[in-house]
Amino acid sequence: MRLILQFSSNEAMAKYLASHDNGTDGAIHVEATTFRRVHELSILPVLVLEFSADIMDTSKIDSMFAPESSILCVEPDTTLYLSTNAASTILDVDSINNSIYGPFHGESIKIAIVDSGIDITHPDLERCIVDKHVFLLKDGISAEIPSSDTGHGTAIAGIIRGSGKQSTGKFKGIAPGVDLLDYIAFNGSGKGFLSDVLASLDFAAKSNVKMICMAFSSLPSVKISKIFENYLDILANTRDIVLCAGTGNFGPERGTIGMPGCFDSVLTTGSTTRSFKVAPFSGRGYDGLKKPDFCLPGEKITSLNVIDSFFKDSSLDENEYYARFSGNSISVAILTGIVAMILDAQPALKPEDVKKLLLASCNKIRKTAEISAGRGLLSPVKAFVKLKQFYGFSKDYNKVLMETLVTTASLTFFVIALSLMFASFI
Repeated sequence: MRLILQFSSNEAMAKYLASHDNGTDGAIHVEATTFRRVHELSILPVLVLEFSADIMDTSKIDSMFAPESSILCVEPDTTLYLSTNAASTILDVDSINNSIYGPFHGESIKIAIVDSGIDITHPDLERCIVDKHVFLLKDGISAEIPSSDTGHGTAIAGIIRGSGKQSTGKFKGIAPGVDLLDYIAFNGSGKGFLSDVLASLDFAAKSNVKMICMAFSSLPSVKISKIFENYLDILANTRDIVLCAGTGNFGPERGTIGMPGCFDSVLTTGSTTRSFKVAPFSGRGYDGLKKPDFCLPGEKITSLNVIDSFFKDSSLDENEYYARFSGNSISVAILTGIVAMILDAQPALKPEDVKKLLLASCNKIRKTAEISAGRGLLSPVKAFVKLKQFYGFSKDYNKVLMETLVTTASLTFFVIALSLMFASFI
C-alpha cells in the first residue's frame, strides 16, 4: 500500500526524511512502522511512501502523521486506467493541414505522453521519440524499459505524431513535427497508480515540455486527490504546460468524470460517435462540475497498431501496421495534436489562452446537455480563424497561405466536425 504526502516546502520534506531515516536502504521509521521511499518529487514537495497493510492498522494512518505540521495532506494512492474501449462505427477523417490555415505541424514542440509505452520499432515512429523513462515501479524498482506496449501508448503516439510512412501519408498524424517523450506509468493492461503518474509529471516539468497528454482516468467513485489537483495547477499556471485530458470511459450516467479530467487546470474532452452525438462511454459531468469543456471524435479512428494489442477494434492491413481504435483516449490524442498545431502557430499562448480559444471554437451539439458535451464539438477551423483574428500567427500569414495552396498531401487522421469544407466520411 502507498501513501502520498504533500509538505509545506522541499526543505520541510528533507528535514522530515532526515529525522525519520532509520539508515536501512533509505527507509523511514514512523511510530514503529517502516515505510519505504518510492518517489520524492520537487515541483510540488511530495513524498510517496510504501508499506505493508498486513503489518499495521490502516485506520491509524491519519493520526500517525498528524503531529507533523509541515505535512499539509496525506492521501492513499489511487488506481488509474487508460481510457480506450471497443466500438463498432467506422470513421475516416481529414486533417486541418489541408485547409487554408495550415500547415502547422507542431515543429519541435515537446509533448510528454504518460501512458503504457510506445513501440519505437514501428516504422511510422522513426526518430520521433526523444526521451523514454519508466516510472512504473515493481517492488520499489523501475521496471525494465519494454520494447513496446500492448497498443494503447502506440495508438496515442500515432494520432499525434505518426509519419504515415507505411501508408504513403494516408494515416499521418495531426502534428508530425512534434517531439515525443515516452513516460511509462501504466502496465500493458492499462492499469497504473497516481503516485507513479505524479513522478512522471514531475520529470516532465523538469524536462521543459510544452504539453502533457494524459489519456487516462480514475474511477468516478474515487475520492478526489487534492495533491493531484495542486500538482496540475502548478504545471499549468506556473510552468505554462498545457495539460490534455478526457472524461474517461465511464459514461453515460451523471458524475462519471474521474481524475484528471474533473480538474479546472486541464483541457477536458468528451467523445462523439460518427453521427456527432456524445458517445455512450464518454463520461458526464454534473451541475456542480463544468466538464467536459468540449467534445472530439472517439470512435473507430485509425492509428498505429501493435500486433498483440488488445485495445484495438480491428486491424486494417495484412501487415497490421494500422488499426481502428475507439474510446476517450482517442479524443485526448486528437486534442493534443490540435493544441500542438495551435502552439506552432502562436507559441506565446499560455494554457488559459488556449482554453479560452478552444471554448470559443465549438459547434453546439443539438439536444445535448452541457454536462455531456460541454460547449459542443470542437472545430479546429474556427479555432484557427479566431487565432488569426485575436493573436495573429507567428509565421508569415501570406507565406503560410502560399505553402498551403501548393500542398497536395492528404492527411486522414482528424475529424473537423460540421466543417464540411474539409471533412469526408466513409
